[in-house]
Amino acid sequence: MTRRTPDPVVSDYVAVPPEILSANKHVTLSSNLFFVNKVPFFATISDHIKFTTVQHVSSRKIVELIKCSKNAKATYSARGFNVTTMLADNEFVPMRHDLAAEGIMLNTTAASEHVPKIERQIRVIKERVRATRHTLPFKVIPLPMLIESIYSSPLWINAFPPKGGVSQTLSPRNIMTGVQFDYKKHCQLPFGTYVQGHQEPSPSNSQVSRTVGAICLGPKGNRQGSFKFLSLRTGKLISCRKWTPLPMPQEVIDRVNQLGKADNQPELLTFYDRKGRIIGDTEMPGVSSSLDNNNNDDLPDVDAPEINKTFGALDDIDDIPERLPDPDSDHLQDRSEPPHTPDTSLHDEAPADVPTPDEVPQPTDVDDNVPQSMLPEPEPISDQGAPTLRRSARSRSRPERLVPSFQGQSYQSTTATNIQQFSERPR
Repeated sequence: MTRRTPDPVVSDYVAVPPEILSANKHVTLSSNLFFVNKVPFFATISDHIKFTTVQHVSSRKIVELIKCSKNAKATYSARGFNVTTMLADNEFVPMRHDLAAEGIMLNTTAASEHVPKIERQIRVIKERVRATRHTLPFKVIPLPMLIESIYSSPLWINAFPPKGGVSQTLSPRNIMTGVQFDYKKHCQLPFGTYVQGHQEPSPSNSQVSRTVGAICLGPKGNRQGSFKFLSLRTGKLISCRKWTPLPMPQEVIDRVNQLGKADNQPELLTFYDRKGRIIGDTEMPGVSSSLDNNNNDDLPDVDAPEINKTFGALDDIDDIPERLPDPDSDHLQDRSEPPHTPDTSLHDEAPADVPTPDEVPQPTDVDDNVPQSMLPEPEPISDQGAPTLRRSARSRSRPERLVPSFQGQSYQSTTATNIQQFSERPR
């Protein structure tokens, strides 16, 4: 591999517009800590510029938090802004005097109160990191990849003008760093791509390998467009200006999983609060964790009645009341069988309201020698329990066929016009 001459660094420095600098000279920061896989991060966001910073801290000691606060202040001071106020919760109270020595007034919240702006921005960062994590094919990611994935989220958040910011054309990164992102330089590789990074060993005429397998961790943010990578050989961060992207084999996935297990990282991202509790599994004050439907307040039950899903599905024909017989009760049998026509001449059991043949009074004055054909027929006994069908007494007549008469004003005018046109037609 022949060494290539580095591309010249082209300066595209963006100065802070005077109207933005004068209107936002004094900056108010909102800050807080958040935890991903129990790894702490210090985040800040300014009120109007909306520039977001995230720094990984090794511990929650006051010395580390003061150092991060000074780094954030130095970023604003380099562009002519002055950080005068910092909003935080009660965890940052011991930093009050140290921040006052730097010219920063610390304003802390009350108990069970939060700083809404930084809390909402931390939520956005977590959503971006979670989305990035689920695009990776690795089961476990090592700690350097986790930290760089969180750094990559505010990098791209600051790359676009936010809604309600101080400018509609300049992004917070343009204002605070003066660096303009270039698509051809800073968007060459997505996060998590496998590459062979080009290295330049010294001396260059040795037998040492000129490339190394690595995983892309995003751009460094400099003007020449260098990228950060995770070396698969050492598990540490490296930076390269030239690389060759390749398809990711299974050996690379197994190597990244091995590095992640060596760092004792979980398979999924877990977010914790300051007390080490997983966010989403904590109990809220005044809200019961279990559903208790017992009414112990001597009040009437206002719950909706339980729905009887078996209503109408009768298992036995005897469940039908005798006073309201179901006309479709004979069809409770299998639908595949042909319909059964009941024989009205045979009755296994007579209804309660209909007298049995033994109870029907027989005529006593009938002569036995009279033929049966001359005897009057007995009146049929109707079932009083079954409802009778109601038929309409209205007489119905067949509709008459409509025959057009071709008489009327419209037909006469149309006929006269057609006759006139026919007579004027040349012969």
